[in-house]
Amino acid sequence: MSPVCGNGFISFLASRLGYHVTATDGWQPADREELFRRGDVDCFKSNLNHLDPWPNLPDSSFDAVLFGEVFEHLLNQPLGLLREIHRVLRPGGTLLLTTPNPSTLGNAVRVLLDRHSMWGTQDFACSPKIERGEIIDNGDIHYREYRGDELHEFLRRAGFQVDFRGYVGTGSPAHEPTRKRFVKNLLGSAGLMTSRLFAMSNYIIATKR
Repeated sequence: MSPVCGNGFISFLASRLGYHVTATDGWQPADREELFRRGDVDCFKSNLNHLDPWPNLPDSSFDAVLFGEVFEHLLNQPLGLLREIHRVLRPGGTLLLTTPNPSTLGNAVRVLLDRHSMWGTQDFACSPKIERGEIIDNGDIHYREYRGDELHEFLRRAGFQVDFRGYVGTGSPAHEPTRKRFVKNLLGSAGLMTSRLFAMSNYIIATKR
């Protein structure tokens, strides 16, 4: 299962490898629907900020859940969603979770310079979070970023056993400024993009106990 499947390419690639994939998201772009038809990926709409986001999914119905770069976008009870993921996983099932790593040297410099350290801070200040009693599902805002030890504790409280914790860097897309791409490539060449001080994301593999 892939909560918040974005452009759909990860779900599509998993289906091409022979997995039966179910994806969910609050965003439903037409081009992704065509991609999922080609890959025979099941997809349904859901808002992960609801206390009961998947009422129609039975307990213990998935072998694995891919939860990539989603946790930071949750406004309403993130621990509750981890418990919901635990519910739909089969015993011994695997959760792969990635989320931005706030404990970096770059973020420390941003704080010292009195700059925003989280993506979407201006949108957070300007955008409503609840409208007509409904929590808005806004993928442009990082409501909270979590340190590795915090994630470990939340997963433990949700009933998971953490099997692996690490850090992962990201590539250098063409639209990024040249200076930023140069620094990323330099850090990658030095093997530093998987260290806590420089890696963009936390990377955790956990098992349902």
